[in-house]
Amino acid sequence: MTGGLARKLLFAINSLFALALILGYLLPYVAPQVSRNLSVSALFLPLLIGLNFCFFLFWLFRLKRYVFLSLLVLALGANHIRALFQFPTSPDTGDEHSFKVMSYNVRLFNRYHWLDEDSIPQKISGFIGEEAPDVIAFQEFTVENKVDLSSYDYRYVQFKSGQFGQALYSKWPIVKTGNLDFPDTYNNAVYADIAMGKDTLRVFNLHLESLGVDLDKELTWNLKKNKALSKKVGLAFQRQEQQMDEVMRHIEASPYRIVLLGDINNTASSYLYRQLTSRFKDTFKEKGAYFGRTFDLKGFPLRIDMILVDLDVKVLAHKNYNVHLSDHYPVMAELQIRRD
Repeated sequence: MTGGLARKLLFAINSLFALALILGYLLPYVAPQVSRNLSVSALFLPLLIGLNFCFFLFWLFRLKRYVFLSLLVLALGANHIRALFQFPTSPDTGDEHSFKVMSYNVRLFNRYHWLDEDSIPQKISGFIGEEAPDVIAFQEFTVENKVDLSSYDYRYVQFKSGQFGQALYSKWPIVKTGNLDFPDTYNNAVYADIAMGKDTLRVFNLHLESLGVDLDKELTWNLKKNKALSKKVGLAFQRQEQQMDEVMRHIEASPYRIVLLGDINNTASSYLYRQLTSRFKDTFKEKGAYFGRTFDLKGFPLRIDMILVDLDVKVLAHKNYNVHLSDHYPVMAELQIRRD
């Protein structure tokens, strides 16, 4: 095969991946209730972006005009790419009105010894003490732990199963609380109205429908098994959509600005994420860095734990932590209420 023919064949493959990516940009617009299969396919959007980026680099270094195809399709998806990867920027300086919020799925503080270490609760205590967030949203929380949260005078804990649930801890007074008890599931959401001086924020802690599978173990090259796995994941996405509809009804009825914290069990290439960011700012997109990993799937970084805020809440900083004390990694943002 001559060099020219090889390049044309490679460009043809490039064109197929470019077309697949353009179609992939439409997947977050398809609700899981409309098509489970398409909602699951959106999980592969980062892979398509990565493949097209590799083609872009390949043609760029070879100084070939074919580079413009990959450049075009990547430019068309700039907003999708920003939700997956950010170049680091300097944080803005806060003042007396700024505050820090953290979201952390603590996996029951290692209650069942998933990690081969006995001091996980104590290490989480030390980590929280060092970072000192003003508000923490815990998912998969249990009171049967040795975590020191004595510096937080206000809390709201709601157990769904009798064993674990969601919790909000605050250094500011909590004036009202509520629980969104999703039906037929172990997952739920809670909220607290937190008085911060002259302002009150309604802070939600979300733990949307879990996939009910261990993707690290169950994702294989077996087509039949993966079809069954895809069905389970698609059903979970449908339930997430229903749960988020309920959350949004509460949000729209809120008299206060909103901060959403939590584990949405879905990615930034999903329909769910698009719905959320049509209403809220994603603190990672504002001030995040690199992939913003909060969970690993077979070594691939995923961002499924998020902080989203009302449009008039200023994002000063966002940080993802490489703290391996759970199967999730904590995330924190520094915020400021705008004062006109």
